[in-house]
Amino acid sequence: DGVLFLDTTAQSSWTLPSMASLLSGRRVFINALEMPPTVPTLAEMLQASGYETHAFVGNPAISPKGNYHRGFNTFTGREVTGDKTWDCSDLEKTLSSFLEQRPQSDKPQFYYLHYLDPHYPYAPSDTPLTTNRVTIRPDVFEAWESTAKGLAPNHPIHRSWEDDQASIAKSIDAYDKEIAAIDRSVTNVLGLLDSAR
Repeated sequence: DGVLFLDTTAQSSWTLPSMASLLSGRRVFINALEMPPTVPTLAEMLQASGYETHAFVGNPAISPKGNYHRGFNTFTGREVTGDKTWDCSDLEKTLSSFLEQRPQSDKPQFYYLHYLDPHYPYAPSDTPLTTNRVTIRPDVFEAWESTAKGLAPNHPIHRSWEDDQASIAKSIDAYDKEIAAIDRSVTNVLGLLDSAR
C-alpha cells in the first residue's frame, strides 16, 4: 500500500528539475523547463513493458508543454478545471471520474498523482489539526525573518508577512493542515484505485 521514507533528499529546491529527475531516474537537469527528448521516462519504460500509464497533475509546471506527458496513456492536468488551482479534493474528483469512465483492462496500471498542496500560498481547509501547535525556537524565527526580509520586495511572501511569531506559527499551522489533507487524500485515492481493480 505504500512505503515511508524516513530520510529523503530532493534533487532540487524547485519543481521542474526535481520532477524531471524523479520521472527519469537521472540526476538534476540544469534546464528542466522541459523533459529532455533523449532521456527515457519511467512512464515510457513502463508503457513499453505493457503497462497502462496515467497521470493526474495539479501543478501547472508539469505539463505537456514541457514534454512531461511522454509515456502516459492519459495525462490530465489543471486545464480540465479552467486552469484554476487544484487542491487534493479536485485531484481526487478528477481521478474518480476517470476511473468511473475507464473501461476495464487486464494490463497492469501505473498512476502518477502530483499534488500541489502543500505549496505556498497555503490555503488549507478549515479542518482542525490533531496535533499541538509548534513552538518556534528563537534561532528559527530569526532565520525565517532574515530570509523573508532578504527576498525581492515583490515576492509573494511580502504580501502576507507580519513581523511577529504568531503569524509564522499561523503559516506553519496552515502548512501542516495541507500535509494532513494530503495524507487523508492519499488514503482516499488508494481506496479508489483498490475498488477499480
